[in-house]
Amino acid sequence: MNHAFALTQSGHQARAIEVLKKADQASPNQPPVLNQLSRLLVEAGAFAEAETYTKVLVSKAPKEPVFAYRHVKVLAALNKGEEALAFVKEVEKSLPEGKFLMELKARAARAARNWPESYRLYKRLSDEDPKNLTLKRGLAHSLLGLEDFSTLVPVLKEIHALDPDNEQVIYSMAFALFNDHRHEECMPFVDQILKRDPDNIDALIIRGRSLIFFGEFEAAEEIFLKILELSPDHPMAVMQLTKVRRPTVRDETFDKIEEMEKTTTDEHDYRALMGYTLGEMYEGIKDYDQAFHYFQLGNERAKSRFAGRGFVFDKDKTRAEFDEIKNLYSKATLAALKGKGSSSDVPIFIVAMPRSGTTLLEQVVSAHSKVYGGGELPLGNAASQKLKDDLARVSPENLKQALATGAREYGHLYLDYLPKMGSGETRLSDKMPNNFLHLGFLQTVLPKASYIYIERHPLDICLSIYKGFFGSGFSYALDLEDLGFYFRQHHELMAYWRDALALPILEVRYEDFVADPESEGRRILEHCGLEWEPACLEFHKRRTKVITMSAIQVREPIHQRAVDKWRRYEKHIEPLLKGLGEEITRDLDI
Repeated sequence: MNHAFALTQSGHQARAIEVLKKADQASPNQPPVLNQLSRLLVEAGAFAEAETYTKVLVSKAPKEPVFAYRHVKVLAALNKGEEALAFVKEVEKSLPEGKFLMELKARAARAARNWPESYRLYKRLSDEDPKNLTLKRGLAHSLLGLEDFSTLVPVLKEIHALDPDNEQVIYSMAFALFNDHRHEECMPFVDQILKRDPDNIDALIIRGRSLIFFGEFEAAEEIFLKILELSPDHPMAVMQLTKVRRPTVRDETFDKIEEMEKTTTDEHDYRALMGYTLGEMYEGIKDYDQAFHYFQLGNERAKSRFAGRGFVFDKDKTRAEFDEIKNLYSKATLAALKGKGSSSDVPIFIVAMPRSGTTLLEQVVSAHSKVYGGGELPLGNAASQKLKDDLARVSPENLKQALATGAREYGHLYLDYLPKMGSGETRLSDKMPNNFLHLGFLQTVLPKASYIYIERHPLDICLSIYKGFFGSGFSYALDLEDLGFYFRQHHELMAYWRDALALPILEVRYEDFVADPESEGRRILEHCGLEWEPACLEFHKRRTKVITMSAIQVREPIHQRAVDKWRRYEKHIEPLLKGLGEEITRDLDI
């Protein structure tokens, strides 16, 4: 033991490990030896070997918190999250209640990818010890697992303030800001990374993808070609190149990505993304059966990956959530709350299911000289969630009272975080599609705002969603029947809002909009209290940021090519029709 200690102090950890192994052979399973040996192995990253010793160590000293934490750390490093949870459950009665046990539970939940529980525990621990970097990192990791980038960004900013030169923190800031659609804020962190390492592929990918959103396709192409010089078969660079220069015939790119799809590991969801990419490529050359095959493959791979992270679509839970919205915002409650909110008329809310045409509609509206295009802002969801959190501390029955006294404050919570508008701009468009869930709340707290709902042929909407990779928050999108079921819940909720809401919502049909954009555009702007401007139909000439799957399409003038695209896949939609149900499908021209 003394020899190993001296070796460790002089920087000879590998030799110290060998000496300690001899000590363990001479007198097996002595806690002091196991403690030092497992600690050095963990520091060396030899987790599989360390597990042999930590397992014995915790059996010999079950009441020692440090040993328990190290064992959980080892199990986490070996991706044995369920074992970590089972171990914590077994030893928690032997350990004193308090911060250490809570941190042990948080670490085990994180190892098991139980992100909601991991977040709950790390949030509580971090609130109690706000300068503890280890806890902040655990909180950030949990939010990353939840893909809650809006909440993650401020946590990372706190970590960055405490550890400003950490390269991993700088990259995490760039990654989180990119995924939260805050590209202007993201770029300085990307610049920091590339200044230190001009060939950093992860940072180059963020820059290239951001350039696509800004319509700088040639510059984006240069970035992805550079990445391929550094890493000739980098999956993301290959896939992104197909977006900025779409193949018009079947060429060697198809063979290359098909081979990569078969051989690439599941890291970073690349295999799923390749399925979607190949689907788009085959659709581009009008081979629709092969396109559907790859869209389906991409969704199946994504569904499997997300299930492993705990993101599984639950029809019963979803139906209950939609019913809760209707119960919470009953017609009587909404009537009683009329006139309680903010007097601001700044927001123009554009709501719908995703892929309904919200991006196109917003481009027309935000091309107006008095309108700032806010894109998909998470603020409606954040303000609504704040109300839910407040009600959780009392009871949902107090909704009427909470909003009667605080509606104006909740409205200001939304307004206070709006982006800064330009000179002469007095209105701001927010096209977050799922704000349709929050219409009862939003109309209460922002009654002077303008509300627009755009609808489109249900089959075009659903198949357009199915053909795109939306992330784990859209688990309903990965299966045609689930997708149809979710659309039906949306359809029924919008019918409820039409009856229950006191304020008018302008309804726009996508098909009418693209057939006669000027007439529909005039009607939309009139609803918003704005004069018509011809520039609204010249939106495609502007170089504004567009953060959606439509980033490339909206650089073109308005066209009708997306109408009835579902017919290309008519032979494959039976599960979708089942999910939609007869009430919707009987009115469709199938």
